[in-house]
Amino acid sequence: MGANEKHLTTSEVAKRLGVSEHTIYNHVKKGDLIPVNKDNWHLEGGFIFSESEIEKVRHRYIKPDLSTQDVANRLGVSITTVLRYIKEGQLLSYQRMYKGKVRHFVKNDDLQNFIMQHYQDKKKKNVFHSKTSRFFLFQPFRHKDTNELARIIEFNGSYDGKAVSEEEKQFDYLLRLEREGYEPIFQLKYGKQSTKRGYAKFEFPFPKQIKSTVYKVIEMVYKVAGPQNMKLETTENTIRLQVKPTLFPLDKTENIDEIDLLKNHITEGKVLVRPNGVLVESDLESIHAYVPSALKEEVKKLAEAEEKTIEDIVTEFIEEGIKNRFAPSDGSDLEGEVENE
Repeated sequence: MGANEKHLTTSEVAKRLGVSEHTIYNHVKKGDLIPVNKDNWHLEGGFIFSESEIEKVRHRYIKPDLSTQDVANRLGVSITTVLRYIKEGQLLSYQRMYKGKVRHFVKNDDLQNFIMQHYQDKKKKNVFHSKTSRFFLFQPFRHKDTNELARIIEFNGSYDGKAVSEEEKQFDYLLRLEREGYEPIFQLKYGKQSTKRGYAKFEFPFPKQIKSTVYKVIEMVYKVAGPQNMKLETTENTIRLQVKPTLFPLDKTENIDEIDLLKNHITEGKVLVRPNGVLVESDLESIHAYVPSALKEEVKKLAEAEEKTIEDIVTEFIEEGIKNRFAPSDGSDLEGEVENE
């Protein structure tokens, strides 16, 4: 120890390391930190530490890379969502002891790759129609001379997407459809947004044929419910459809295939056959809760930023929280990462 080396009190060491005084006492108890006055500290009113002694533990309190809180702030999501990305293998991370707990850390390059490969792609898939171009996902076309059917099977907004015909001719630019004689079978009509609560949710296998009943059902939803009352996204093998409670003009004897498809592929909600059609209904029930006004304002801001309702945001938080709380443990203390970092 140098003659001119600076000394610090317990309080000063705790402040420098960003921890509590209790943590410093624990280090002394374990022998990780040795005070310069370990034999007569009680006479001086507390422990005194040298700069060189503090260096022994300082590395434990320096974040090696981005914490889950840092990642959550970058993406504008909750920490539980970030942990879900990690558990599902979408976001690469590694574990390191930090502030007394094993925590996940993400390298900046890995976060950038995630944003490019997953996060932006997810947002792009949610764009399924355009008021500007009038194109929409799974929109059907007929050739004005041959009557051949064509359909948009990928849509990334405006004029960007992919279409295919019955003869398997592909169109990588949607305006080529009309230039080559294909005309839309129907156009979208934008009406009022339904005030009914919740959505019925369906998950269909991605059809191999463009005349599939799955596409017929989706066309019906476009026409009857309207794009403002539905959500549509795709993965490589599935089509996920959400629709506000709606009565569809389906006859139980003439539309057996369509009704069976809805019944067999609903994942949340109800399909009810009525004398005047088929009612697709959500199964929402109310939960009453009181929260601080500041928290409510944060939820409002998040809902506006993501162009969702407050109910949608709260439901997502509850689903994520339950999923993470009851997920099988992998041996690491993930819940600890939701605490202050």
